[in-house]
Amino acid sequence: MDSTTTPPPEPLTMFIVVRKDLSKTLGWPAGSVMTQAAHAATAVMWENREDEAIKKYMGELATMHKVTYEVKNENALKTIAESLSGSGLVHHVWIEQPENIQTCLATLPYKKSQVSEHFKKCSLYR
Repeated sequence: MDSTTTPPPEPLTMFIVVRKDLSKTLGWPAGSVMTQAAHAATAVMWENREDEAIKKYMGELATMHKVTYEVKNENALKTIAESLSGSGLVHHVWIEQPENIQTCLATLPYKKSQVSEHFKKCSLYR
């Protein structure tokens, strides 16, 4: 890249955080865990459907980005949710019923540089 070429803009990315203990400790099947992530992502998009970030993100379906992280347990998920809330970052925490437990969260689409500090203690979901 020469000095006259500008780098591509940082893409909008939805960040999803899933509790690893759902599968490891509680024995939830992989499909059930994936469904929790889908619930949270759908909920944050629906609740914020008029937000410009959602409109832009959904307008670029072929190039949308998502990153899925894992946290150890419900307390770790709550800590991240509190951190996001404290910074005014929009997200949705999915609470599975009838168990009434927080299973995961999803953010509005943000640039990674806007939110990366909140996910420092997370690893990619495996």
